Amino acid sequence: MTYSERALGQSPNPSGWRKVDATRVGYALMAQGATLGTHSRSEIWAVAKRALHCMKINGTAQLILETLVFRTFEDDWKAGARPIVWQQNAALARAAGLAISNNTVRLALSTLAAHGLITYQDSANCRRGGSRGSDGAVKWAYGIDLSILAARYEELRVLAEAHEAEHAQWVECRTAVHKMRRQIPAHCQSAIAQDLAGRWSQFKARYEWISRIVGRSHKAPLKLLERARRAYATLLRLIQNAMLSNAQNEYNDATASEIGCLLETTTQPYSVPCNDKRHRANARSVNSHTDDGSAVERMAFENYGGEKGDVEYKSHAPSAKIFIQTVVNACPEMLDYGKIDGWRDLVDLAGQLRGSLGISPDAWREARAAMGAVPAAIALAIIVQKSAAGLVREPGAYLRGMTGKVASGDLHLEKTLHGLIAEKENQRYPNGHVAGAFTARGAAPWRPAAMPRLL
Repeated sequence: MTYSERALGQSPNPSGWRKVDATRVGYALMAQGATLGTHSRSEIWAVAKRALHCMKINGTAQLILETLVFRTFEDDWKAGARPIVWQQNAALARAAGLAISNNTVRLALSTLAAHGLITYQDSANCRRGGSRGSDGAVKWAYGIDLSILAARYEELRVLAEAHEAEHAQWVECRTAVHKMRRQIPAHCQSAIAQDLAGRWSQFKARYEWISRIVGRSHKAPLKLLERARRAYATLLRLIQNAMLSNAQNEYNDATASEIGCLLETTTQPYSVPCNDKRHRANARSVNSHTDDGSAVERMAFENYGGEKGDVEYKSHAPSAKIFIQTVVNACPEMLDYGKIDGWRDLVDLAGQLRGSLGISPDAWREARAAMGAVPAAIALAIIVQKSAAGLVREPGAYLRGMTGKVASGDLHLEKTLHGLIAEKENQRYPNGHVAGAFTARGAAPWRPAAMPRLL
């Protein structure tokens, strides 16, 4: 744009003065009211440099700003002074070590002014100039004013911290997404290679659909990465559960057919298999002349709400009364895996130990359907105790054997519990007259085994 064209009004800025808008006026007023002396030059530059990353300012403008800051003296940032740089654009480019034109420097300064990182202290003709005394203090100066950096110190610090926290979260999400992007195909490939039953094709299609939405993770925004992380985690959990279910069922099916001869392990007098088909209906039918302990026991069974899917078994004979303390005394091994204060605690703990014992879900459902939730939990507690003593080698098959005895009335849980208590007393007092001692078969004490390892 020539001077003639500007004089004729053909320029968008006929006055020749630099562009002014409401935002820049606000920054200029903020710079005039800045309080200097609170922070040093290095502290102000450290915060400004951190904030530059979230303002999307190009590298040239960042180098020019750094050059401007360090062209000032430390005393220029103290109270009563003013950090103003009056070097020309060519001198600034040389000081920054950049082989760029004056127009490029002018564009960088315009970018910094638009973001509120510099303001201008102009002379009458917009010329830069200034001088310092012998002590280095500024006598007079017109040019680029950096007081706005001190005025916006807290604002820039908060902006930088928020950006850094968001970036750290983005890196964490991206790392998790990268990890699961490798885990999921590896799990599916391993399951297909082992010919495991499962919806592997559906899992793979779901994985590919999520991956198409995310695209290149290093370009994805934080919200999209968070959604992808949740979706991948859910999909990976489904795949792992399917693989664990296959491994557990395969183990149970492979061993159940080989251990029929191990079902009869309690052949001593005090380990008589007994009939206890106790459930809520039987608990309500207990005679009213029972003692206080029986009343408490009956209330415990009545207050227990059961679980969905329980099938109550109708006993042909009056059910025996079993107290929760009797179960705890007979099966102290259960206390190693959880606290038992009532029937609900026993039922919940039995459900948790079922998988570790190697009992299949089908065998557990059949036992609960035949006996009821509470008697099945008592049966599992007996299995845990006998497994610890080395009397039961295959808990799953042993439970199926106990379930099979329900229909014929040969299951007597109460007598088995008292037999376990008697055996414990016999071990405490070996010279006492306690009959029915168990004979361990040399097996190692049972402890819940670790689940199959995944990829």
